[in-house]
Amino acid sequence: MQSIYHLNLLRFAASSITSPVQLFCLMRDYLLD
Repeated sequence: MQSIYHLNLLRFAASSITSPVQLFCLMRDYLLD
């Protein structure tokens, strides 16, 4: 049970970190074009 909680926490942290990075990359590609 605890391992599932940690897995969900890691997944949430990863998604919250990668989404701004993906947004930044999209903005950069748009500005460079």
